[in-house]
Amino acid sequence: MTQGIAISSITTWAADNALASAALITASEHNTHRGNVRTDAANKLLAIQDLETSSAGTSAPTDKPIGKFWFDSTNLLMQWYEVSAGTLRVAVSRDKAETLSSKTLSSPTITGNIAKDVSVITNSAETFLIGGVIHLDPATVTRAGATGVLSTYTLPAATLAVDKQAVRITAWGTKSGTAATATLQFRFNAGAQKAESTTSATTRWHVTWLIVRTGAATQDFYTTYIDDNSAPTRPDHGTDAETLANALAIDINVSAINAADTITQEGMIVEFLNFA
Repeated sequence: MTQGIAISSITTWAADNALASAALITASEHNTHRGNVRTDAANKLLAIQDLETSSAGTSAPTDKPIGKFWFDSTNLLMQWYEVSAGTLRVAVSRDKAETLSSKTLSSPTITGNIAKDVSVITNSAETFLIGGVIHLDPATVTRAGATGVLSTYTLPAATLAVDKQAVRITAWGTKSGTAATATLQFRFNAGAQKAESTTSATTRWHVTWLIVRTGAATQDFYTTYIDDNSAPTRPDHGTDAETLANALAIDINVSAINAADTITQEGMIVEFLNFA
């Protein structure tokens, strides 16, 4: 048997009762009736079979009644017929990326990974691209009388994949000991983009630091450092030339410190900013 019998077409037996009252049934009539019954029974069995064999497969079923569901086992899509013999519509997909065009989502809850180029429309005419915190480390790291790296984070390869994508680093900490100065380097791939010296008698310090992609191996950076013993903030900016296809370390390095002093980093936040 093959597909092609719609259930709706076989809800009744075919009528072949054309004999007159008390008439004899001839062999031909008997054979015709038996053949009709056999065909109708076979069609009903075929329709039942179709419920199973046409529910999934690599090709669409041949019978296409309105509302029929079929699972495309190649593309992992549950599909259905919106109109009889019409075009299959996707109902549900499993583990497969789908494109939503001109769809309104009312208070959606989104789980899993989200592409970096998703844009969101605000109540005004502006849109923004999704970004957010990619690293937050509240661990305390201390350098007592010795140089070396405080907190570090490795930016995964190709995180900044498109020009105008950026990361913003926020870090903070303390200094104790003497009134001597110490030098902090804000480094990208072990190269100091900026070095700042703590002012005399500093006890608390803070830095905000932005790295913006301008090319596959070029960046702009902007740093703003302040401590509790300096008057205004100390901003600076410049350029760098790291290959962003590679994984790159972001860290704060103590490059100079009095032997009796201690520099502590109390936290680091790295945010991904997207305007590509």
